[in-house]
Amino acid sequence: MHTDLEGRPLAEEIRALEARWQRQRDREETNALLRERRADIKTVLQRVPR
Repeated sequence: MHTDLEGRPLAEEIRALEARWQRQRDREETNALLRERRADIKTVLQRVPR
C-alpha cells in the first residue's frame, strides 16, 4: 500500500484533495454568480429616479 508523508493511504489523500478542489470550484462559481447579481442590482438601482 502506498502512503503519503504522514502515513495516510494515497487513495485517501487523493479523495481529500478532490473534495477540497470541488469545494473551491463551488465557491468560485458562487462568487461569480454573486458578482453578476450585484451588477444586475446596480444596473436596476441606477434606473430608479431619485
